[in-house]
Amino acid sequence: MDISTKGYSGLIGLGPNSGSKIWDEIDKTSGYSVLNRIFVGNNVSSPYITFHLDRANGTVVSNSGLMTIDEVLPQYSNITSYTKLMVDKVHRLTDADQHWQVLTDANGIVGPDGNTIALDSFVPSAPDGQLVAVLDTGFTLTQVPRYVSDAIYGRVPGAVFNEKNQFWTVPCDSLINVSFKFGGVEIPIHPLDTVMSEFSYKDANGKTACVGSVSLSPLIPFHYLTVLSLVSAYHLGFQSTGRIRYSPRNVIL
Repeated sequence: MDISTKGYSGLIGLGPNSGSKIWDEIDKTSGYSVLNRIFVGNNVSSPYITFHLDRANGTVVSNSGLMTIDEVLPQYSNITSYTKLMVDKVHRLTDADQHWQVLTDANGIVGPDGNTIALDSFVPSAPDGQLVAVLDTGFTLTQVPRYVSDAIYGRVPGAVFNEKNQFWTVPCDSLINVSFKFGGVEIPIHPLDTVMSEFSYKDANGKTACVGSVSLSPLIPFHYLTVLSLVSAYHLGFQSTGRIRYSPRNVIL
């Protein structure tokens, strides 16, 4: 169904009941989250979802993509053979703020020079050398601690750190390769997704510059994997077991 033709627009949450404020207040079937209602109402045997984000015209990430429930896209059927990642529990007294979040592998970010970046999370109880990665299809910039962003963009010729906006700017013809590692699988991020021209940014000399899309997360103690990173992988999330699988995919250009 094309919801836009029905006059609807906006974001829809795809989390379980446990993270729903409505469910917390009502606590009965009428307060089920969207995903729980779909699973229960359709007698879904395997309560999982997958999503596949797409790219338009080889230059930007489009607002299109595919989401499936209880089935896998045929071209990525081998995702079922990949290691399941446990969803990392939010380190709070309750699960009200639980996200789809996982742990990177130890030192699981590979910089442009091909070397791993030494990681040190400040999330309570996070294992040494690993970051807590929140998966968010509704946000654009991938967010990381400052030292990670510096390691990615700091040595790019012509790169400048913008103190006011807290992001790196680089020449728009920069090709910057970055990879993330989960469950022993290295997922390369396409260079088109590490440099963004959509901001129409001008430097101090009035010259057009591009923004490094792996930016800082000054207000949150997480590593945010967002649209620009998730477009490089096919995602499968199990609700009942709290596990996630990732399969690298070729970015469609």
